[in-house]
Amino acid sequence: MRQLPPLNSIKGFEAVVRLGNYNNAAAELGVTHGAVSRQVRVLEEFFGCKLFQTNGRQLVPTELARYYATECSGALDRIAQATSRLREPAAARLVRVSGTPSMTMHWLVPRLGEFQKRHPAVEVSLAASREPIDQLVTSNDIILRRTPLQRDGFECRALFRDRRVLVCTPELVERAGLKDPSDVLDQTLLIGDGRRQAGVWDDWIRARGLNMPKSAKRMKFDHVFVLIEAVLKGLGLALLSHELMEQHLRSGRLVEPFPGLDLPYPNLYALYPSGNRGSVSVRAFLRWLIQEGEKISGPFAQADPFDAEFDRRELALR
Repeated sequence: MRQLPPLNSIKGFEAVVRLGNYNNAAAELGVTHGAVSRQVRVLEEFFGCKLFQTNGRQLVPTELARYYATECSGALDRIAQATSRLREPAAARLVRVSGTPSMTMHWLVPRLGEFQKRHPAVEVSLAASREPIDQLVTSNDIILRRTPLQRDGFECRALFRDRRVLVCTPELVERAGLKDPSDVLDQTLLIGDGRRQAGVWDDWIRARGLNMPKSAKRMKFDHVFVLIEAVLKGLGLALLSHELMEQHLRSGRLVEPFPGLDLPYPNLYALYPSGNRGSVSVRAFLRWLIQEGEKISGPFAQADPFDAEFDRRELALR
């Protein structure tokens, strides 16, 4: 059985230590000076010792009091956070996010574990979709795309800069003996069917001072995520987003045979409700996305969409 003093006495005592005197503690707790004094007295009787000393008009906590106040503050914070989680409606804890299939699979999902650790009370619903924005804004809180988006009542923010890199499996490098960029011309060139993929191989080869041979072997795929799977299976080389490939490059499943020979790639953008229209959970998820983007390319020169009130309320989601 737990041996605990009355909760009100702990609240009053912790407030006095934290705020420095009875008057400030009384104002925060919404009670009188005398009520706080009595609460502290109850706690002193419980422990059988004085918790404060007076130095003129100054109230000084003893060493034992400072230790106990620190422990009590942490416990009260955890109680407050748990209370906020239980009181918040389930709908307000839900964050609905839409992204393209390749970005969702290869960039967002591998990072979601970190968000869950920081905000275990937030429920994330992911939708991999290429649908037009007008069909997504009513059913999603945050939309991630590779182009800037505009919509009344929403704001758009760039999350990170990207680049297009040449990738393949280490086995293909060894098998094909890739030692010079010109060796790429003898290999199968994998390409997607989207407009961003059109001409990328011509651009890369031309930037190397080479010419595309008429006999060049190509293999085309209708979706980027299928193209990525083909690269991972060693079917050829591809020019893909560095950030989508980062986990595979880090694990060694893919390599850059000629690092530094990159092409531009569109930024990643987030469309989200403007002002304070989004729930605390939505803004917590967006704050996390921005922080993940800053790990990649640093902060963009744009205003932070969050306010001080959010920073305080976000604690309830941790």
